Amino acid sequence: MRIPAPIGVVQSLVLGLFFVSSLGKQALGQERPPSIPPCEGGKSGAEAPRLPLPEGLVLKAPQIPSSVTGTLRSLNETLSRDLSPADNAAVLLLQLFGDESLEPELRSATLEMLGIHSLSKTAPRFIYLEPFAKTRSGLTPEQILLEVAQLNEQLRMASERPWTRNEFPALADYLTANRAALETVVIASHRPRYYAPLLSLEKPPRLLSAAFNIDRRLPFVARVLAARARLRSTDQVTHSVDDLLACQRLAVLLAVGSPLDVSHAKAALIDSFACNAAIGMLQSGQLTSQEATTYLKGLDRIPRLPSPALAADVGERAALHQEIELLQTDKASVEGFFEVPGGKDAHPLDMDLSKIQWELAHKRADELQNQIVRALSIRDREEQQSQFKKLDEAHAAWDATANAKTGQLADAINKDPAAASRWIGESMAMALRPRYWQRRLTDDRARSRRDLVTIGMALIAFRREQGEFPAALSQLAPQSLPTIPMDAHSDAPFHYVRLAKDRARLVSWGVNRIDDAGSNYNDDQTVELR
Repeated sequence: MRIPAPIGVVQSLVLGLFFVSSLGKQALGQERPPSIPPCEGGKSGAEAPRLPLPEGLVLKAPQIPSSVTGTLRSLNETLSRDLSPADNAAVLLLQLFGDESLEPELRSATLEMLGIHSLSKTAPRFIYLEPFAKTRSGLTPEQILLEVAQLNEQLRMASERPWTRNEFPALADYLTANRAALETVVIASHRPRYYAPLLSLEKPPRLLSAAFNIDRRLPFVARVLAARARLRSTDQVTHSVDDLLACQRLAVLLAVGSPLDVSHAKAALIDSFACNAAIGMLQSGQLTSQEATTYLKGLDRIPRLPSPALAADVGERAALHQEIELLQTDKASVEGFFEVPGGKDAHPLDMDLSKIQWELAHKRADELQNQIVRALSIRDREEQQSQFKKLDEAHAAWDATANAKTGQLADAINKDPAAASRWIGESMAMALRPRYWQRRLTDDRARSRRDLVTIGMALIAFRREQGEFPAALSQLAPQSLPTIPMDAHSDAPFHYVRLAKDRARLVSWGVNRIDDAGSNYNDDQTVELR
């Protein structure tokens, strides 16, 4: 048996970006679409200033074309339900990127589903590095390519440390050229929801090959915002804070509004840009008590990134349903799914699939997906790892017999179609199971990053107000923080040392929970405060 082809691409992309508390089951087509969940210990959702839309951006009632059917339609209906185009961050972002950023074949359907009648011709557009480089006079094509490469490297460095206009003048000019566009990104981050239509160029269309035309641009835009924040951090700290909080709002909007593993990975990446830049500001020694407190208050209004259980429960469940649907109508899907390596006795298309009880296949697939969702929803480390091991054992048992049972499926369909139907659902769920171990690590990284920033900001505020750092983190509660967060990697306190009255160190020991100083592998996150 062969895993459906696109899944390998999806998993490779997730692993190439980042390895990524249950929100409740979302039954496709029945429940309200996912919205920003309440933040832990803070307020619900993000503040949404009612700012006017760009002049010339004309909206209308969204409509899903009749050509979008089945699970693909159900998921789009679920994610877009009760969403006004004016409240959708993706509408403003598409205005920034232009409809030319969409696949030509998907452009009309995407605009219809977003409720866009026409885009503004005068509103700011985001400028990418290559078009910007082409505007610089006197550069040959080869020099333009070199300029883009240099700007990319400068952008990476500038998002991670403080820098000046004199150090990277071309990059500073690039930010100036995008000033209005970046302000639109900040405004978009205040919208209450994010929904970008999920469509595919593949025939028949499938979620596993969806085109993420808007989503895929967001990590780059977030890095540009983080670079601007680090430039501003020396003399425009309030604006710098606004940029970083916008990145974190954008990350949550994306992860909740596009609940698929690929989008969740992008959201984690965006969040890491903001947190790493904020840690850089903490280490600069330049933050005032008011600036640190402002950041803390802003962060308190932003929920954490949602649990990876959300993607498993909504987006990946939909992909699972759709792949089973395709077995009923698509010959290529049948051939791919029922192919037995080296098998010669039976051809997949020789099976009498008309006897399959597809509702039983869906039910069995959902039963297994529910187990994954429940396991990903658990925060207790030992309990969760116990559930993960049971899932691994079940997969190993299935894998040991999968090819043999596939080869015998034609007979099984005739003898016991109900059992064969359940086995098809089980096999699809096993083939598409997510990498749940890695997702816990990604969730821990995101939590740890955010809590380092939270505690660090509270420490700076304490130091500025009291004249010295506290002797212990416990002194921050309840005046500075209601409770002191634990390190998500260990569920134990972060390592804190007051080195002097005006110097302190805050450390997460990372995934392995040990001090890696001097070793080749070092995943410690250390924040030097002054």
